[in-house]
Amino acid sequence: MGAATIMLRSGPMNPTAARSSSTLNPPCIFGRRSSASTAGSPVVAAALCAGGLAAACTAVRSCGACEQLPSMAAIVPIDSRRLAFIEEGDFVPPSAILSVRQLAGATFGRAGRRGAMESPKVMLATLVDEPFDHPEWIFETKWDGVRATCHIDSRAGMTLVSRTGQDLTGTFPELGVLRRAFSGLPITVDGEVVTLDQHGRSSFQRLQARINRLRPTPREIEAVPVHYVVFDVMEHRGKDVRGLPLEQRREILKAAIVAHDSVLAFSKDVRGEGCAAFAAAERTGLEGIMAKRLGSRYVGKRSRDWLKIKVHQRQEFVIGGWTEPRGSRQGFGALLLGVYDDGARLRYVGSVGTGFDETFLRSLSQRLKAIETTSAPFDKAPSTATAAHWVKPQLVAEVRFAEWTHGGSIRQPAFVGIRSDKQPRDVRHEVPSDPTRHRRAASTRRYRPDAPRGRSHTE
Repeated sequence: MGAATIMLRSGPMNPTAARSSSTLNPPCIFGRRSSASTAGSPVVAAALCAGGLAAACTAVRSCGACEQLPSMAAIVPIDSRRLAFIEEGDFVPPSAILSVRQLAGATFGRAGRRGAMESPKVMLATLVDEPFDHPEWIFETKWDGVRATCHIDSRAGMTLVSRTGQDLTGTFPELGVLRRAFSGLPITVDGEVVTLDQHGRSSFQRLQARINRLRPTPREIEAVPVHYVVFDVMEHRGKDVRGLPLEQRREILKAAIVAHDSVLAFSKDVRGEGCAAFAAAERTGLEGIMAKRLGSRYVGKRSRDWLKIKVHQRQEFVIGGWTEPRGSRQGFGALLLGVYDDGARLRYVGSVGTGFDETFLRSLSQRLKAIETTSAPFDKAPSTATAAHWVKPQLVAEVRFAEWTHGGSIRQPAFVGIRSDKQPRDVRHEVPSDPTRHRRAASTRRYRPDAPRGRSHTE
């Protein structure tokens, strides 16, 4: 299969990137880079802006088959006239990929079962509020999707499981091609199921159309295709590799990927330059970045060896009720939100009434009415402008907001989506750890890249 030429679509150039655009040669999402040498922050931007998996495929040479697959070129801040080259092997031949209609009815592993499955405990990150530079840390895109572990056994049987043990193989049948994507079976990898917005950025809000669909229709699969971005490996050739250093696990994972296609991608990283990585995430409109300490082991709990730095304030909240709509609005007016405190009491923190479309208002309203109850789940019932309805605290919403007030409420909230992969009892007020130790890391040799001090919280 010959090389396919992919044209990148990009917006106006950032001035910083523009100064070096003549030397920037963009890497593809799979970690390949052309022969031209590059240096400096534009390279960091190129690597981190693989938070956009794809741009439009506008020109294909040598192989018309690639026209059937979306481009997996990284979005980078460069002149749109430049080209990125997708090498042979980046795409699986169409004959190896099921058609959309086959995917709609396909089952893989234990697909079709909605109940919880046994899944390995994943490693979780601690929130910090500022980026930092340090040579012993790597930085990746913070993917905006559903965390999932994928296990492929020695006979290529596959399971795809969420953090809460939910079987996702029926929900995302197009990911069944992953069973042919790795060597070193049996293998268990850690990654994120994502879909892309019109700018090529991963979007949890857009993924809402696919979540909770046990058997999506061909039209739903075509409208909102998904990808699986891998960033770590837990098992390889049947052996537990979680005790190996981070950099060794990632090398094993890259070497195990044998079939690059339109579904699978490897999450790239840059070393040491967290501030430049964060600036690239801000400029490109990504959710944020992840920081991971080199030499760290994979532990199935929250750790300060993995950090998350968000561009905007955003977290999960438990839905405790809704208010009556006003005017011509249908469904509900606003969702009433809360977080659990250390005493396991649900504390009201505010309401969110924006970020919904009419279709989602109707569907969520039906779900809320199914769990309606007569008593408020909050420790102190809030006063509302219109009549309030209470629900059992079973649903988790992700919300973007401007800030926390001194009184413990959120300002300027906007709804992002429902998190079926998060447990309500795990939802706490996210408090960033102190980032000053990381800032000091840039100016002292005595600094050990240990965990930052501060309170842990739910990711």
